[in-house]
Amino acid sequence: MKSCFEPATPESQGVPSRAVLDFLEDLNDRGLEMHAFSILRHGKCIAQGSWYPYRTDMEHNVFSFSKSLTSMAMGFLWQEGKLSLSEKLTDIFADCMPETISENLAAATVRDLLIMGCGHETEPFVDNFTPDNTWLKQFFAHPFEHAPGTAYQYNTAGTNVLCALLFRKTEESLTGYLRPRLFDPLGIGAVSCAAIADGTQFGGAGFRLTLEDMKRFGQFFLKKGRWEGKQLLSQEWFDQACTKQIETAGRAQPDHPDWNAGYGFQFWMCDEPGSFRADGAFGQFAVVLPQKDAVILTQSSTEQTFSLMEAIHGLSSRMQDCALAPCPKEYGLLLQKQNNLALAGFSGVRNRKMETAIEGAVYSPEGDAVSFRTFSSGIRMLPSPKDDGKCLQIRFSFEKDRILLHIADDDGSYVLPLSTTGNYCVSSQPFSRQGVAGIARFVENNVIEAVVRNLDQPSGRRLYFCFEPDRFCVRAVSTIVTDSPMTAGAVWPAFLKTNVSEGRFL
Repeated sequence: MKSCFEPATPESQGVPSRAVLDFLEDLNDRGLEMHAFSILRHGKCIAQGSWYPYRTDMEHNVFSFSKSLTSMAMGFLWQEGKLSLSEKLTDIFADCMPETISENLAAATVRDLLIMGCGHETEPFVDNFTPDNTWLKQFFAHPFEHAPGTAYQYNTAGTNVLCALLFRKTEESLTGYLRPRLFDPLGIGAVSCAAIADGTQFGGAGFRLTLEDMKRFGQFFLKKGRWEGKQLLSQEWFDQACTKQIETAGRAQPDHPDWNAGYGFQFWMCDEPGSFRADGAFGQFAVVLPQKDAVILTQSSTEQTFSLMEAIHGLSSRMQDCALAPCPKEYGLLLQKQNNLALAGFSGVRNRKMETAIEGAVYSPEGDAVSFRTFSSGIRMLPSPKDDGKCLQIRFSFEKDRILLHIADDDGSYVLPLSTTGNYCVSSQPFSRQGVAGIARFVENNVIEAVVRNLDQPSGRRLYFCFEPDRFCVRAVSTIVTDSPMTAGAVWPAFLKTNVSEGRFL
């Protein structure tokens, strides 16, 4: 998709190129895994880049950034007179209510869902997505311990309830409803949003967006619903959605000024006065700075999102009110920097003796093993065990600059190249739409470390293959350091050396 944002030098829009260079250095010094960034100022793009093997045109799972798009759908529904924020949830979902309706549940409204203040003390766990509304019944059966509107509790399930509400009001999905109202006017192309098993779209965390998509949405938020001279969504909605509607201090995680500044209608407020953000897990941000007429966008894979926000504030603090004198030298350095960003690789240590011993040997799992595509998966949204498949065999071969991992899953066989040059190599694979990046080295005499990144996902797996004379064992950990259950991976049994004639490879 061609960008609709005219490029401009940072200085022409009141930002020193040195400030952007320092921002990029700051991100590196903080140890943050970044995938892409863009900076908009006065409607122009003053800097942008991506960290290889990721690209700016790739779709990225934006997690809870999705909530802000669900807010837009609620805004359009309200604007069209089909929704009142004071509507009681007991009226909209009368067929999903528990046998006994508490006073707090009876009082809960659409507005309370929007502000994450419906009355729950803990986030409901809903897991039964059958067509008979069981997950909705689970949601409403969860205790409403607080008077609605008085206690913040982050609640992704509550956002999904808003998507179910949308369908009940319009008989349209979230993406279908937003297509003519928001996506088409903004020039947004194909957009996907995961769905839970009953078909309700996962408006709490299911969107996949390119950086350009995020830029357009961010600018739309900044201009309070105005796009190319047309007011698509009432400014009145943004005056509520993008300002503090409920206190979060003391109840938000992490305990940090940017999470204690309050919450609007599916938007976080920021510590910098007047600013707010669409915020997805692991650093999928559109930080909107109305007082600076700027939007800073990031795609990343870090649990240290508070540190990312601190870096963003550092950049914001150096934005000035007027154009600056051109600085060709600094701008040239910035162009060079942003055009050569890459995730850190590692030195490709080889072990020719062990490679000779492993070369060509075929290994089969001692018991059931999930497919390699599942085992090597980083973060998966709404995973289903029925989709996991099985891995049947593996073998290794070795070339000058790469290790080849030959995999036979029950749905086909393929070869995954792992670079040993110190930088990732990317290959097309049947289980990825955007390619798989791989890198490998020996870390001990009999241990190969491989990092595998399915570029459809925001993180990958670090695999440690430990070889013995007639078998190998493998351990997998996420490339993102987090305790999030979304990164929990499968466990493989030992793989035993098999007769070569029994190989299943193409």
